[in-house]
Amino acid sequence: MSFLMYSTEYNVLGYEQWALGIGYWALAIYFWNLSIPVLGRDSKATYMQYAVRKNNG
Repeated sequence: MSFLMYSTEYNVLGYEQWALGIGYWALAIYFWNLSIPVLGRDSKATYMQYAVRKNNG
C-alpha cells in the first residue's frame, strides 16, 4: 500500500515539474520572439521606436 501511495505521489510531482517546464519554455520562446526585432538589421532604431512607443502609449 505504501508503495502505491509513493508512486502516485511521485507521478503527481512529475506532472507538476513537466507543466512548469512547459511554462518556462513558453515564456522563453515568447521573450525570444519579442527580442527578434531588437536583434535585427537596424536594432538600435527598432529598439528606440519601441521604447518611445512604450513611453507614449
